[in-house]
Amino acid sequence: MKKNNFKIDLPKYKIFLVLSLTIIFGFSEKVFAGPNCTPNTANGDPDYGCYIYCANQPTNMYNSAGEVVNHNFYSVSGGWLVNFNVSSGVYYIYGGGGSQSVAIINGTYGCYSPSYSLNLSNSSPSIGESVTVSWSTTGVSSCTVTGNGNTWSGVSGSQSSGAINQTTTFTLSCSWPGGTISQQKTATIASTPIITLNTSPSKVDNNGTTNLTWLIKEADLKNCSNSSTLGNWNMTSLSGTQEIQNISQSQTFSISCSNSYGTTNASTSVSVNTRLFALPISVARGGSSLLSWISSLGSVCTLTNNAGYSYTGEATDHNLVYGVGAYTLSCKAKDEKSSTAKISIYRKNGLRCTK
Repeated sequence: MKKNNFKIDLPKYKIFLVLSLTIIFGFSEKVFAGPNCTPNTANGDPDYGCYIYCANQPTNMYNSAGEVVNHNFYSVSGGWLVNFNVSSGVYYIYGGGGSQSVAIINGTYGCYSPSYSLNLSNSSPSIGESVTVSWSTTGVSSCTVTGNGNTWSGVSGSQSSGAINQTTTFTLSCSWPGGTISQQKTATIASTPIITLNTSPSKVDNNGTTNLTWLIKEADLKNCSNSSTLGNWNMTSLSGTQEIQNISQSQTFSISCSNSYGTTNASTSVSVNTRLFALPISVARGGSSLLSWISSLGSVCTLTNNAGYSYTGEATDHNLVYGVGAYTLSCKAKDEKSSTAKISIYRKNGLRCTK
């Protein structure tokens, strides 16, 4: 940003001569005035708070009495800004490629403010689609545009956003002698909510622990609900991980989210392993072994062997068996999910055969 200060006395007759020439030959300098003019000296002199935009570089500024007006010149995109201390009256700005030009500015006309525009080629892209981000400005010193992991610089430009996988906001921020301006545009993914939900591990031993992880995109938390079999899950954010402890039975976890495109439901579960134990694992002829097991709370379990033996018991139970052979435990939980476990009893000092 270029800044020049000028305080050069000019005789009044030169002012009137310039005015006369201007009236005869017309203006060669385009000068624009904005709608508002509020003096701002909070940052101290010479931050006068009133700006006039000129397409060409000005050289000086005077009031109607031919007196130099305290002012600054700033180089900005597309031209120059004249910064001065506003008061009621008529003011003259000179300059512009060797030509003299006159602007009649008073307190009722107000002062200049920069113009800026940020646009997206598509405000509702599909997942993974790119959009073109373009911006243009007048009367600013510098700009940056950010969004979707990108940062671009320049007072104007056009760039590809790269693949957009979630609703993304792009922000244009610019500096000018009067302060800063900004504008935002949002690319909203044209999709129903996207939900990722899982447990790790998905199978645990009795009284085990699992980590429940979730991630929700394209939905507000207020438009989402969650549930679990035992009510032991508290979802307070759109993403997170919660440790679920003391799992003694199968559990299901669910999320439902809605947006303007529809509703998405997701669920995951964790189950309890069925374990079968034998003590001892090998017996003498005619000997016995105590089989015990543990499964998901509330399950009904049936123990069978390859000789037609059958015993039905609870989720945590035991039974005394005689002789050698292969035993299978089949359990059905409250949620109708089934699980099995197998074990073989061997003859003591005999051969062990496996398939």
